[in-house]
Amino acid sequence: YNAAFVERSSKANQGVVTLGFDGLPKRGELELSAGYRQSKAEPQVGDSADVSYRGLLGSVTGRMQLSRSKSVRWTGDLGLDLATRSYDSDRPLSVDEFHAGRNDMLIGFEAGVRASWKRWDARLFGRLENNNADLGSGASPTSDSGSYNKHMVGLELSWSGDLWKSGKSN
Repeated sequence: YNAAFVERSSKANQGVVTLGFDGLPKRGELELSAGYRQSKAEPQVGDSADVSYRGLLGSVTGRMQLSRSKSVRWTGDLGLDLATRSYDSDRPLSVDEFHAGRNDMLIGFEAGVRASWKRWDARLFGRLENNNADLGSGASPTSDSGSYNKHMVGLELSWSGDLWKSGKSN
């Protein structure tokens, strides 16, 4: 939170339902999610932008074991995300040309491979994301319309274990 940007303060409500299947071949898992999000912005007096929106959420994720040796287990995962945003700006188009009537569609694809040994995990992943913003207002094509592409590569490292154990109680 940055106090200098209070026009971006919002109250968000989100609900998601997830259905998972495990026990698939090669220790596979499949997860389906669907949801709805509503974000009500709190623009300050004099602000031209109202970033309130509502939209649908959906995802499909699959995981499976690729191989297993005595010390290392390799798994792979694929995921597809979908999110829509319909902006609810009640400001006139002449004042809020970037949000009044705007509709966004985000599609994300992620793939990863994980190595697990003892208490350690390492996951290498790549993510491609495309957000297509349709302003529907005829805003200047040279302006920042809100559409973007994001390409990300990452490495996650994790360790699990007990930091301390309490003594036996009598």
